[in-house]
Amino acid sequence: MLIVGNKVTSFSDEAIIKQYCKRNDLSLLELIPYDENIKKADALGKSIMNFSQKSKGMLAVKKICKKIVNLSHC
Repeated sequence: MLIVGNKVTSFSDEAIIKQYCKRNDLSLLELIPYDENIKKADALGKSIMNFSQKSKGMLAVKKICKKIVNLSHC
């Protein structure tokens, strides 16, 4: 099982998620920061894939996709 932290707004959020994963022996795949661009895309009913390619949240989602593809080739 792989964990993705979502809507991360601070180093404190990040630490809490990492501690939780460590305490429960879970693998953290990635952290997605809170991103207004993702919120806007959602409100407009648009895919984030077609909305803002350079936003911090989108860059994190792209990293997740690459990691998942690499896992499937193992």
